[in-house]
Amino acid sequence: MIRSLIGVPSYARAAIILVVALVLFACTPAASNSPTPLPSLPPAPTPSTSPAPGAQQPRLAASRVLLGGLRLEEYALRQEPDLDPLSFLPIEGTQEQVLARHAAQRSATFPDRASFDGGNPSLWAPWTNGTLVAELETADADPPLQTVELRHGDQVLFSAPAGLPSPVLPLQGLWTFDGHWVLEILMATPDVWAGQIFVDGELVNKDRGCEDAFGFQLLAGAPFYFCQRQGLIGAVFDGQEIDLRYNQIPHYQCCSGTVLNPRQAMDMVSFFAEHDAAWYYVELGAFE
Repeated sequence: MIRSLIGVPSYARAAIILVVALVLFACTPAASNSPTPLPSLPPAPTPSTSPAPGAQQPRLAASRVLLGGLRLEEYALRQEPDLDPLSFLPIEGTQEQVLARHAAQRSATFPDRASFDGGNPSLWAPWTNGTLVAELETADADPPLQTVELRHGDQVLFSAPAGLPSPVLPLQGLWTFDGHWVLEILMATPDVWAGQIFVDGELVNKDRGCEDAFGFQLLAGAPFYFCQRQGLIGAVFDGQEIDLRYNQIPHYQCCSGTVLNPRQAMDMVSFFAEHDAAWYYVELGAFE
């Protein structure tokens, strides 16, 4: 929707965006360490469940070891995933069989650290002698520009613009590890719809040349995120580049589309991806 307003006068764009944001407020996902809270995938079968005699077992379209010992497991799909409820059709095997493979790791998710106390959406994370709080503020002005402010107690450590109101909250993640803090923001303007990741105040997009940086998390205790350059999406794990070369990984989706967003867990991330018009379900993690 934001992209479609290019060419409309600035005062009209701001008014349209504000109206749409208010109308869609009910479907706006709450911010948390996971970009958006997602409904559960259909349950995987228990270990005692056996496939019917002669049933075709799922076969990986690709399986390879990545930098840092991560493994990528990719399942080719017959078509784009369906929504409401989420379902996908592997070319071989069934959705239930695919999801059973790493069900335990996928269920080990991160705690929800979102808050709406005081009216403004916020995230918090543990920090030395207290907590860090990232809070979204919206100017009472025309246009209603948004700002994210990071505080430690009464001290403001950092602030960054977050564009205009949209159906998705700008606050996408706040993380702390090894004396560092990481803030992920969705920047939404009439010309831009992209993730920005700040590490100790430095913009990863600039340092890494990412047009869109998204999905930051700690994966097996090390920093991980996706990076899009020139229409291709790869990843960065513990400072090292991973060449994934997908054309599309759905993210920052709202409403019913949230089921397509990457799903973060402590030792893995699962997501849907498209390359050359072919769709895949992918699980990437520290698998034994």
